[in-house]
Amino acid sequence: MKQFSAVLPHLPHLIMTHHAERRCIQRNIHISDLQHIIDYGHGSHRQNMRFFTVKKSELPHELDHKSADKLSRLVVVMDLVQPLIITAYYQARPYKHIRKKNKKINLDHVSGTQKTQYLKHRHFR
Repeated sequence: MKQFSAVLPHLPHLIMTHHAERRCIQRNIHISDLQHIIDYGHGSHRQNMRFFTVKKSELPHELDHKSADKLSRLVVVMDLVQPLIITAYYQARPYKHIRKKNKKINLDHVSGTQKTQYLKHRHFR
């Protein structure tokens, strides 16, 4: 079961999980970075999640080169159903990384009980 943290002050319509909060602290990702990615980027649907990324050309020109480079490597993973940030991470080539992911999650290797719990969690919130 996911545990939720408080609503983000800069993004009042989004909720961040404790996992996402911990990963952002570990990876030095600020709330303003998440806000830029969600505001200026676009999302791709993969594995029952939405992956947000942004290209340097989509960012405002006021950002310095170093910040734009950092933001262009950031991936924000959100839930498809709820406005929920699951995690965020840096990837050297985020578009290629996301494009190579399977569109659907393969649950063949998961046992019956775990599969049922996963499907309940994903579809009946």
